[in-house]
Parts: sequence; C-alpha cells; structure tokens
Amino acid sequence: MSSVLLGLVAALIWGVHDFVARFPSRAIGPVPTVLIVTLAGFVFITLWLVASGDTVRIAWPQLWVPAVSGISLAIAALSMFAAPLVPSPSSL
Repeated sequence: MSSVLLGLVAALIWGVHDFVARFPSRAIGPVPTVLIVTLAGFVFITLWLVASGDTVRIAWPQLWVPAVSGISLAIAALSMFAAPLVPSPSSL
C-alpha cells in the first residue's frame, strides 16, 4: 500500500472514531470512553499481530519513545473527549 493511501485511510478512520466516540463520552464521561477506546485498539492491534505473525521488538534504550507516545496519546484523548463537556465562553 502506498503511504498516501494509508494516510487517507487513517484520517478517515480517526474522523469516524472521533464522531462516534463523542456520544458515549457525553453519556459515560471522558475517562471511561478513553479506557474503552484504548482497550478496543489494543485488542485489534493484538489480533492483527497474531494473525500476521509479526512481532514487536523494543530495545531498552529506546523504551522512552513508546512511553512518551503513550502518555501524549492519553493526554490528547482525554482532552478531546472532555472538550465537549466544557461550556463555551458565550454560554456562561
């Protein structure tokens, strides 16, 4: 697959994800929504890796990269799902 096609597919899936996930985030809150979305992604990626036979190898010195990435993703996801709950300045 070309990188352009993969980028378009990723953008489409993230857009659908953001649109669909806003409804449960209003009903159950941002933290449970992020937990459910993250667990669903973990299950999907794990199944993908098992089905393809690939492995993930991370050497100890580079472990900070996925750690920083995961923390950044968690902060971004919580911010995204909490944003609709914050009143706008015009509504105050």
